[in-house]
Amino acid sequence: MEQPLGRDRDSLFKNWKAEESAAIRFIRTASSCLGPRGDEKSGVREEWLVFCKKEGVKSKIISHRGNRFNNIFQNSEAVFILRNEIEHFSSKATSGDNKKLKSVLLDARDENIQAILCAISILYMHFTAPYWRLINSSTKYTAFPKYVKMIRHRMSQWIEDPSILLNQNCMGVFDDEFWDVEEERLDNIKEYANEKKDLVIQVLKVSLQKMFLVISRQLVEFLEGGAYGEKLISSQFRQLENCPLTNLIGERAFGDLDFDMGHLRNAHSSTELLSTCSKEIEQWTVEQ
Repeated sequence: MEQPLGRDRDSLFKNWKAEESAAIRFIRTASSCLGPRGDEKSGVREEWLVFCKKEGVKSKIISHRGNRFNNIFQNSEAVFILRNEIEHFSSKATSGDNKKLKSVLLDARDENIQAILCAISILYMHFTAPYWRLINSSTKYTAFPKYVKMIRHRMSQWIEDPSILLNQNCMGVFDDEFWDVEEERLDNIKEYANEKKDLVIQVLKVSLQKMFLVISRQLVEFLEGGAYGEKLISSQFRQLENCPLTNLIGERAFGDLDFDMGHLRNAHSSTELLSTCSKEIEQWTVEQ
């Protein structure tokens, strides 16, 4: 799609440049305006929550900040599910000089952007959410190769025929394991996906191909021919049997560090203590 999308068609934003797609921009700006820890100037979260309560809906938009890879996918689903409410709310709340909220409104009205969000939401439900649950589970590294192979196998199928993901009965990347979705939200997404089938399938295919390349490169050691891709020898098994997959996301503890240190200056969280004591810890390690 070469034509401008959403706010890019409005001259008000001709000087607003961003090195991101219109869909990702919409997710980010909607999260910034409506989510927690949003934009101090343009954020309208309190008004948004009051609106949601009156409409009888629940906002699941999370902060766009942080280092979790799953943020953009999770927020895509949260924003897409409430796309009509977001448009309605933004149209009533943009009477002032809140240009970022105006941007949200214009992007919310663009059907092409919504179709792309729908595709990202499908990827969230079927792949990134189950994967996130896996690496937050008690699963050990010794079992990880099995799941990596399942990912590659399932993605190969989806790349060959992305329309599989539009099927109402399609399960997650690990089948029913780590599969936890609300049927009403799934129905909402799949119904729209089938209405905009051509574009949704196109976005799914391109996205899956890119994901497949990343997985093949980053997780190669857990695939056939990799150091941990075949049956583990006894020394490898002993090394990994007590290692939980949560080690894969050990850096997440520092995702909120800047925010905490800026807003809770007198608090001594574990992340702050680790940060301030890092040099002492390093020196102690050397001395040992």
